[in-house]
Amino acid sequence: MIKAILFDLDGTLLNRKASVQAFIHNQYERHVHVFEGIEKDQYCKRFIDLDNNGYTWKDRVYQQLVNEYRLHLSADELLEDYISTFQNHCIAFEGMINVLHFLNQQGYLLGLISNGRTQFQLSNVRALGIEELFDTILISEELGVKKPDSEIYFQALNRLNVTPHEAVYIGDHLENDIEGAEKIGMRTIWKRNDQIGNEEIISITKLAQIPPILDMWTHHDNQNLLEKK
Repeated sequence: MIKAILFDLDGTLLNRKASVQAFIHNQYERHVHVFEGIEKDQYCKRFIDLDNNGYTWKDRVYQQLVNEYRLHLSADELLEDYISTFQNHCIAFEGMINVLHFLNQQGYLLGLISNGRTQFQLSNVRALGIEELFDTILISEELGVKKPDSEIYFQALNRLNVTPHEAVYIGDHLENDIEGAEKIGMRTIWKRNDQIGNEEIISITKLAQIPPILDMWTHHDNQNLLEKK
């Protein structure tokens, strides 16, 4: 029986690509005097390329940009601006709030597991207005362990007092989210992106597709229980 639904954040609930695009264009416009002679679209594209879907921390990204474009702002100043203002540009995937509210109403426990810097990720969760909807939130920096390490999943399950077989994990990264959760026996739903995945993986393109999958699993579990009686 499924009791808990756990989510990834970036690329699953938070539309990170759209959020990063919104942020870097806004940062350029707010510091336009610093970027004099640098074409905006070119600079923003370079930032996004160096960002590497969030897998390169921004201290290195900004240092590279400062060196390449000989900017008059330091990498530290640009990084501080990123940390303090990115939350103002967080964009959720369509249907996020409705789906989370629905799952809450259905009695599921909700958890969130995210790799990243603790305060930065929590600020983004709060910006999306979803902190209070979760029964537990785990950020890798605070725990000292990150996905796909099994320990971070077990910590979340222990907090929710459920077993791996009673939980579902939903994420966009095939290794960190899907393989990591499946390794300990959790069911998974892959939020499709540009990665090429096995066709046997249960996947979605929209968050609204989650409840029907849960209904299917619940019906299947109930049938199995009846057959065993």
